[in-house]
Amino acid sequence: MRPGQSEIVRLIQSQQAGGWKFRTPVPTCRLQPPACPDPASSLGLPFGARHGQVACLPFPATTPKGLALRLFSSSFVRFGLVGVSNTGLGYAFFQLALHVLPAKALPATSGWIAGYTVGTCWSFFWNRRWTFRSTAAPVAGQAVRFVTLQAVLGLLSAAAIGVSVDHFRLPATLTWLCVTVVITVVNFLLSRHWAFRQKRA
Repeated sequence: MRPGQSEIVRLIQSQQAGGWKFRTPVPTCRLQPPACPDPASSLGLPFGARHGQVACLPFPATTPKGLALRLFSSSFVRFGLVGVSNTGLGYAFFQLALHVLPAKALPATSGWIAGYTVGTCWSFFWNRRWTFRSTAAPVAGQAVRFVTLQAVLGLLSAAAIGVSVDHFRLPATLTWLCVTVVITVVNFLLSRHWAFRQKRA
């Protein structure tokens, strides 16, 4: 019997044949709960599963494909992946500026500004389209909230690291890790519930 199918085989009496025959097992499906803010992450349902629909699990949760489906169905994991790609893109622009721009153009400052700007646009696009799958309008309002959030969190992180390391002489690496974890969680929650919030009907 294939995984994901019912273990119970129903016996239906056939009056014509005068005996018993097996009914073909049906796939096991899960019904979406009445209220679920993130359908895919709560039950590991496939991408595109809609509220209130019955969605059959394509792979058991114990298989590699099933585990991967549950993992990438989590909005927090998707948020983290976008953040990693955003960091890599910003770092690439920073290094490019260092190697291309002359000293008079302040390559480090120019590269950081360029990388941060491009990374913010990249992050906004993929977080709206993929992480939170936001369909709320207008897009300009979401963009303003998202950029405002990133600017405020950036200033808070710089202040927290500056005070902790420069004033209280705490370990720089440990401080950076702690601030990054806290800022990432706060950024995710505010992005989900404020920057990309969905309007309730």
